[in-house]
Amino acid sequence: MDERDHELLDKQLRHLQPRNDGETILLLLGMFLAGVMLGSTWFGHQNPPKNPPTRIASNDVVASTMLGNETSLPQQ
Repeated sequence: MDERDHELLDKQLRHLQPRNDGETILLLLGMFLAGVMLGSTWFGHQNPPKNPPTRIASNDVVASTMLGNETSLPQQ
């Protein structure tokens, strides 16, 4: 950068104010909290169903309950 470039850069940056980090942090924190509140309003907690579906540990329940199946327990 030569002297002319420095002068042009100084002209461009003359109107900028020094930033205040405290204000920036407060602004970001406020935006975050507003987003959390807005999100909880739009996607609020839903009540779970009164009778939730029964979970089954095996995917092969029908085959294991059929008579004569090799996977069934032997009869005594």
